[in-house]
Amino acid sequence: MSQADGPRLTRLRWIWPAATVVLGYIAGNRWLHPLARPKGYYGGYYRYSDIEIATVLTILWLVVFAVTLVPAQRRRGLALRLGTLAAAALVTAAFCDIAYTAWSIRFGHVLCGHHAFPRMTTQPDPELIFKHKPGVAWHGRKTSECQLIDFRTDENGFRNPPGIRQADVVFIGDSVTEAGEVSEELTFARQTADALGKRAVNLGVFCYGPQQELAVLKRYGLGYNPRVVVWQITEWNDIFDAEHYFKGATDGWKIMTWKELYENHSPVVRMIAKLFPPTPKDTVEFVRSDGIVDRRVVLPYFNPVPASPAGLAEALRVLGEAHELCRERGIALVVLLVPAHDRVLAPYVKARSVADEHRYRPPGGLDVPNDFAHVLTEFCGAHGCAFVDVTDDLRQRAAVDNRDIFVKNDTHLGADGHGVVARALSRCLTSPETTAQIGEPATRR
Repeated sequence: MSQADGPRLTRLRWIWPAATVVLGYIAGNRWLHPLARPKGYYGGYYRYSDIEIATVLTILWLVVFAVTLVPAQRRRGLALRLGTLAAAALVTAAFCDIAYTAWSIRFGHVLCGHHAFPRMTTQPDPELIFKHKPGVAWHGRKTSECQLIDFRTDENGFRNPPGIRQADVVFIGDSVTEAGEVSEELTFARQTADALGKRAVNLGVFCYGPQQELAVLKRYGLGYNPRVVVWQITEWNDIFDAEHYFKGATDGWKIMTWKELYENHSPVVRMIAKLFPPTPKDTVEFVRSDGIVDRRVVLPYFNPVPASPAGLAEALRVLGEAHELCRERGIALVVLLVPAHDRVLAPYVKARSVADEHRYRPPGGLDVPNDFAHVLTEFCGAHGCAFVDVTDDLRQRAAVDNRDIFVKNDTHLGADGHGVVARALSRCLTSPETTAQIGEPATRR
């Protein structure tokens, strides 16, 4: 070794410790910076890309740090071995993640709007976009806040016991009617039927909008020869669902970005969600009726009617066609409006600022003249069909006990809410105004 080699080796000896410090700083910054300036959803601080990049940098830092710990003469060989192993592991993980995600999107699921349904339990349908397969049996919870349920489908793919051939009451609707959050016997469809001593069938399906529900009525509902059809309307999404279907925007391939598809199907993103539980937007302090203040998601007030005039017109057109189909057959149509949870739970949100106060309790109030409830009141009055708006019933119950009107961190009804709806429907279905709309069985086709 020449005298000139000494300084060069000295400099090389410090390259690895310097690299350790620099990479450690960069990796640490990727982990710590979002804690000071939150950017995303996971853990309340991170975007999934933050975690992926920080993880790669941390692995590289560990490789460099391990190389720094060994004698100088062994560093080159160890660096090659560990670098090759780390690169192979990262490339393999990335390849498997992308391959599984692509398979899940293309072959594992049926896409409808921004939702994806497993093909094991779901089948495509040209008119309905998707439908549950017959004979599905599932045991579990929709979310951690929901009841542990046994979900089953009948021979037509709806949430009923098999073998129903005739029903006095047919329930049409979306996820609020299907009610995957509570056990079957607690759904308002079942509770209403039990209270009245009537046979009923639940034809609600998650993610369906008005046009799909009309198709369900024609294809399945009328075949049960019912005396009453209860058509459940969801205040917070039916108008938009109607617009999307009308514009052909229910195909997930057309409306979802590749970023959305990756986030919804990637096993790496799912693992990140397990390790860094997401903190949803609109998480607020909520004053429960027992005096406890907890944190839960309550969406701010929003009136969908002005936002989608095309969707509103299409939803009303569908209801008009459904009313005519029922009237011709001597069937009473009852329109049931289930309100957005913010219109019921807003009084119990602890506002942190004036802006929060106006978001949840706007100066114009929670019942404005052009909202969906007023539109449907006018529509049903003009068509002579019964209208049940359970907003006030839910508010009255919430004033007594607001804990299970809606599922925590969810917009859907809880077990208590289903009971409230069932009681309101039972009153309506036994009223003279509703029974007067029902034709004699001999005259019904």
